[in-house]
Amino acid sequence: MTAERPVMVDECEFENDLWHVSVKRGAIASAAESEELESRLEMKLPGMVFPRNELSCVLRPQASSCSLESSALSSGAGFKFTAINALATVAKQAEPDLSVGAAEAWQRGNQARLQSVQMAELPHATDWTYTCKYTGSLTGLREITPAMTRINMEECRRTDLPIAFYGESMLYEDELDDHGASTCSARIRVMPTFMLVLLRFFLRIDGVLVRIHDTRFYHDFRSRVLVQHIQHREAKHEAYRALRSSAPQSAFGSPDQLSLHLPVVSESLHNYEIPIAPQAAFAS
Repeated sequence: MTAERPVMVDECEFENDLWHVSVKRGAIASAAESEELESRLEMKLPGMVFPRNELSCVLRPQASSCSLESSALSSGAGFKFTAINALATVAKQAEPDLSVGAAEAWQRGNQARLQSVQMAELPHATDWTYTCKYTGSLTGLREITPAMTRINMEECRRTDLPIAFYGESMLYEDELDDHGASTCSARIRVMPTFMLVLLRFFLRIDGVLVRIHDTRFYHDFRSRVLVQHIQHREAKHEAYRALRSSAPQSAFGSPDQLSLHLPVVSESLHNYEIPIAPQAAFAS
């Protein structure tokens, strides 16, 4: 009997006085892993799923200079993003007005495989666009209401500050049978005085729609407030055609650029208490 090869995962870590950051990147799910995940999630998986990829930010217990909320800290207070948790938020069916040629091609190409998973409802149980509204998995953080603290975008745009750490991890992606792209990814940038984390779902259906669902986490290390900003941008049908006419062609190859031209559909702001003394302590 041949022993299974060990699963290789590349992990980059970073610590400062407040946070332990981990960015994990591994291989695409194997055939056996995909079958198990499809059964567990009751869905057809995207073309590429990275089950071991993860971005996590956990408060360090020893960071506290006092005894504030030690129980929360010892339990790993913080937040993370994983492919499995993201896919769990994908709807069972796509929006009716997105039933275009791409959807029909997807159904034809995946019907046989879906039926082999022996779930009578499964052939029609997956949103073929893989749209998710995952906003992260939070642990041990108390929400502050009403939310008053926002992301300091002026500081985030500064180019004179050194980058202490940068990492990114793809959670899943699919080419929608060559009719566009659907991706979910996470990235983090740590600067001397703050960190900014972005979880982004990006969807492009050629000739039909562009959709971006962003969740940002921001922490100014001098503050006891973690900011979570959730924003949904979209242009569909007529709005998409107008966007194609008004936005630079180069923007359609870059979600970062394209987001500057997409109208905001909805957004929300959340604040969470950082249960430790604020510090101006920077990277180790």
